[in-house]
Amino acid sequence: MGKGSLAALAVLGLAACADNPTQTGADAASAIAAPFYVAGKVSACIATVAAAGPLGGLARLAPGDDARYFQGEIAHGLLANCEPTYGPAH
Repeated sequence: MGKGSLAALAVLGLAACADNPTQTGADAASAIAAPFYVAGKVSACIATVAAAGPLGGLARLAPGDDARYFQGEIAHGLLANCEPTYGPAH
């Protein structure tokens, strides 16, 4: 890497450090709420998985297209409650 490239990299690095965004109350509230959100998300996922097994078995007994509908609803619930989100939705 040439001297010009290193100098440009150093200037860009210093410019990135010069920008100091201000913290807001929403940032602090989000940081405080995050552990509670994760605990609630884990609890909801565990309860959904526990209920999905028996409900999936019962859905297989439904006649015709109803079985596919119920299985789709169960899959939708699993995705909604167990998707890997790590912060509250905005």
